[in-house]
Amino acid sequence: MFTDLGLYLLMLSLPYRLLDLGASSAVIGLVPLMYAAPYGLVALMAGRVSDRFPRRGPIRVGLSFAVLATASLAAVGPIPMILTLVAAVGVGLGFFWPSVQAGFSEVAAGRDLHGLTRLFNVSWSTGKGLGLLFGGLLLDVIGAESVPLVAAASFAASALALPRMERPGDHSEAIAEEGGAPPPRTQQAFRRAAWIANGISFGVAATVNHHLPKVLLGVGIGGRDFGIFFGSVFLAQTLLFVTVGNLRSWHYRAIPLVGMQVVLAAGAIAVTGVDSFVTLMAFAPLLGAGLGFAYQSSLYYSLHAPVSRGAQAGVHEAALGLASATIPVAGGFAVAGAGIRAPFVLAAACMVVSAVIGAAWIRRSFRSRGR
Repeated sequence: MFTDLGLYLLMLSLPYRLLDLGASSAVIGLVPLMYAAPYGLVALMAGRVSDRFPRRGPIRVGLSFAVLATASLAAVGPIPMILTLVAAVGVGLGFFWPSVQAGFSEVAAGRDLHGLTRLFNVSWSTGKGLGLLFGGLLLDVIGAESVPLVAAASFAASALALPRMERPGDHSEAIAEEGGAPPPRTQQAFRRAAWIANGISFGVAATVNHHLPKVLLGVGIGGRDFGIFFGSVFLAQTLLFVTVGNLRSWHYRAIPLVGMQVVLAAGAIAVTGVDSFVTLMAFAPLLGAGLGFAYQSSLYYSLHAPVSRGAQAGVHEAALGLASATIPVAGGFAVAGAGIRAPFVLAAACMVVSAVIGAAWIRRSFRSRGR
C-alpha cells in the first residue's frame, strides 16, 4: 500500500511539473516509457532471482534505490535529469514487486491463493487510489516540485513493514488437492491472455495518467479535479478486488476476461469527450472495473502454479511495464498528426486487439483439449 501510494504521488505530479517546464506531449509521453521500460526488464530478471534466493534481498535493494531516486527528483530541474531519475525509480521497483508477489504466494499454495491475492490487490490498489487523490491535493499545497519528497517518505515507510518470508518451494501437491483446474495447456493459454490483457490495460491507464490532463485543461478541469477522478478510478478498482477477488466462478472463464477488455476500451474513448467534472466522474467506475479485472486475472494465473512463481510474477510485471511504456509514448507522437485525442484511440485499439488475441489462444486450447 505504501509503495504504490508513493509511486502514484510521483506519477500524478510529473505531467504538471513537465508542463510547467514547457514540455511537449511527446516528452510527457516519455515519462511512462522511462519508468516502465527498465521496470519491465528488471522485473523479468528479479522474479527469477527471487525463486532461487531469499526474497527479502531484492526487495530491500529495490526499495533503497527507489527512495534515493525519488528524493533526488525534488532537487533537479532539467527535463533530462528528471527522466533519468524516473528510470531509476523503475529499476528499484522492478526488483521489488515480483519478489513481493512470489513471497506472499508461498503461504497460499492452493485454496487460499485467491483470498490472499484479493488482500494483496486491495492493499496496493488502495495505496494507488490514495496516492492519486492526495497527489491532486498536494499539487495545490506544496507544488509539483515537492511532491517527490512525500513519495520518498512513503517508500521508506514500506521498507519498515517487511516481514519474514518463506523460502521458495514446490506447491504441486497443494494445487492437486485444490481440484477444478483445467489441463496445463489451457492454464497456459489463460495465463498468456491475462498477461497481454493486463499489460495493455496498464497502457490505457498510463495514457489517461499522462495525456488526459492536457485534454481536460482545455475544458477547464484542473489538476485537483483530475486527481480526484483518477484516484476514484483506482478506488473503484479496489472495490472490484473486494467483490470479485473472493469468488472462484470467473477462474478460467473466457467471457469475463474478454468482455472486460471491451469495457475498458470503450471507457478510454469516452473520457476524451467529457465537458464537465461530473461527467468525467461518471466514467471512473467503468475504467476501474476494467483495469481491476485484468490485473486480478493476470496475477492469479501467474501465481497459480506449482513452481517458478517468481519468474511468472516477473513476466506479469514485465508485461504491464513494457506495454504501459510503449502505448503512451506512441500516443504522444501521434498527437502531432492526428490530434490531442489520438493517444486514447490508439490505447483503445490495442485493448481490442488484446481481447481478440486472448480469445483465440483460449479457444485453441479448448479445442486441443476436446481432441
